[in-house]
Amino acid sequence: MMTVAINVCGSTGARTARRRVGGAEHRDDSVAVLRAIAGARAVRTAITPVWTMPGVEATTGRLTSEAQRIIDDARMSIVCSSFNFTPHSGMWTALENAAARPGLSVTVYLDAHAGSPAAVAAHLPKATVLRTLTLTGGHQPLVSHAKFIVVDRAITLLTSANFSYSAENTNIELGLLVHDTNLAKSIETLMRSKHGILYEKVT
Repeated sequence: MMTVAINVCGSTGARTARRRVGGAEHRDDSVAVLRAIAGARAVRTAITPVWTMPGVEATTGRLTSEAQRIIDDARMSIVCSSFNFTPHSGMWTALENAAARPGLSVTVYLDAHAGSPAAVAAHLPKATVLRTLTLTGGHQPLVSHAKFIVVDRAITLLTSANFSYSAENTNIELGLLVHDTNLAKSIETLMRSKHGILYEKVT
């Protein structure tokens, strides 16, 4: 069991494993510690490809339905970003319903031009909507082409698709559904750190 834990943990983790086992008073405690270490470190990030294709061509996941499913399942927070956001997108209603749920925070990042941030903010009065700003000395707002949805700081959908009808129904689009809390938290933290630097709140 010690060998398994060391192989999973690597050199740094090996020292931790030996130290924790050394602190266990009984053999049963040592085995439990080793199993916990090996189990925790052996967890692999779950990544699922999801597609949008015309008609029924997408046979490996459905990007549109997965996006709306994780939003419908959200309990704490939704943080999302798109280049553009049109009223014909399924996200228009999905985020409206989500923002109305008690205890659920919704944050939307948009491109200042293509994203129609004023219209989105008016449609989602209970959400926080941000748009790209113009840097000092610049002549136009920055372009935000990042497209993702982060739910409950645990699930991330990284996608080529905008929040639009064509992207969700007729285009060929690829997304990766990732279950990884570290990734989700890092995206949220990075985006939050750019408030007032790259993005400004729509009021």
